[in-house]
Amino acid sequence: MIEFLDEPTSALDPRSELELYETFLNNSKGKTIFFVTHRLSAVQYADRVLFMKNGSISGFDSHENLLQENEEYADLYNIQKNSYK
Repeated sequence: MIEFLDEPTSALDPRSELELYETFLNNSKGKTIFFVTHRLSAVQYADRVLFMKNGSISGFDSHENLLQENEEYADLYNIQKNSYK
């Protein structure tokens, strides 16, 4: 079974977002899940990240590898991360 989620936490506060991801992922073991998000904090839950720019694939790898190998991905992630300082 494949699940698709499009911005599933866009209207949630951070605590509710965490609870939703934890609950959903715990109940979806062994399934393929695609979720679309602009909140890059959510990538911690993904095995693989498909990074798109202008409708084209700009990267497909683990979050850690994209941070090291894809400058644009790293820049966008760090912009969001640094906004919480």
